[in-house]
Amino acid sequence: MRILHLTALYPPHIVGGAERSVEHLAEELAAMGHEVGAACIEREGHPREVRNGVTVYRMPHSNDFWLEDWPQHGRLSRAWQKMKQQWNFEIERHFDRVLEDFKPDVLNTHSLLDVSTLVWRAARKRGIPIVHTVCEYDLICANAAMFKNGKPCDHWHVNCQAISFTKRLNTKMTSAATFVGKAIRQTHVDHGYFTHLPEERRRVIYYSSTVVGGDPERRRAIDRTGKPMSFGYLGADQHREGRGHDHRRAARDWSGRLDVQDRWPSDG
Repeated sequence: MRILHLTALYPPHIVGGAERSVEHLAEELAAMGHEVGAACIEREGHPREVRNGVTVYRMPHSNDFWLEDWPQHGRLSRAWQKMKQQWNFEIERHFDRVLEDFKPDVLNTHSLLDVSTLVWRAARKRGIPIVHTVCEYDLICANAAMFKNGKPCDHWHVNCQAISFTKRLNTKMTSAATFVGKAIRQTHVDHGYFTHLPEERRRVIYYSSTVVGGDPERRRAIDRTGKPMSFGYLGADQHREGRGHDHRRAARDWSGRLDVQDRWPSDG
């Protein structure tokens, strides 16, 4: 099968975990014998390359400014860029050329931060099934976190509704959706996303990783009876995205039923 992945960034350009996860998935599929490609955006486009068995396409982003230059711009220019991204026809044309070259049987899109959902339209015109993996809230929220002023958002802000209006409409082009957790799936459905899909095409598939030298069967055989369960968190911008609060709250909720130890890098 010819499988094409699309994500905002792809290694060696790494900002967060999404690009690592896509790389892992793409390379594992290639190792299984599939023809695998990965498309992403860059400051400037680069020639097609093959990286660890995966054909990689790096397209020019065609936005007003590059995503890593975000802090250098004011609030209004950032909001205007977010609004304009909904109609970034140039990235649609770039991606259409990728589709023409790779000719995938299926498209799996991932983090579309700073990538217009018009890329889905390019695939649909060619009759290519689209599977979208939801790993953040970019389709709903302007900052992709649903977290503001030090706490989770308790309502859908008007500016986020305006910025994501066409994104919600465009999700109807997808053939299936996978989510990295049950909560993020329910949040998107509650906001009217992917409701055109039957339940069996809205699946939760957790991120996986390969631990070098790891033995999952041996770990399962370890007897932890009577021993505390330790939770650790390692990630970026935990307060901005609200993840730190979620993990601490979970630890508190479970502490009455389990012997829980909650450990953080900042705790020493």
